[in-house]
Amino acid sequence: MRIQPGSRQRGFTLIEIMTVVAIVGILAAIAIPNYTEYVHRANRAEARSTLMSAASWMEHRFGETNSYVLTTAASTLFSQRFGNVPSQGRARYTVSVTASTATSYTLTAAPTGSMASDACGSFTIDNYGVRGLSGASRGVTDCWGK
Repeated sequence: MRIQPGSRQRGFTLIEIMTVVAIVGILAAIAIPNYTEYVHRANRAEARSTLMSAASWMEHRFGETNSYVLTTAASTLFSQRFGNVPSQGRARYTVSVTASTATSYTLTAAPTGSMASDACGSFTIDNYGVRGLSGASRGVTDCWGK
């Protein structure tokens, strides 16, 4: 390639391009895991909120029927209202009544789909308001918050 006298070269050198690629790679290595954790925290918050709403609904039912046992109709209604988190789109958590007697219940939000391998595992709450986890590698305060 001949360069005309008085003209300037245009473009980037290989070193400049490799420097930019290295900087973008470093930023991506930091940003992607942080963004993923942010999305997981938001999904966990939505699951906890749904569990609290479901617990409130169970207490309301107890006030009406003096029992936590769900009839077939009430069980269907529970599944429609609280079964999947979020209620529209791809479910990230499945909420269910895992134990129910006349005087007690335990609700569980089990992770599914993109949240299946989440470090917080399944969220639980019972009729006393005791919050717990199952299948978690983190502590209750880390996952449920303060």
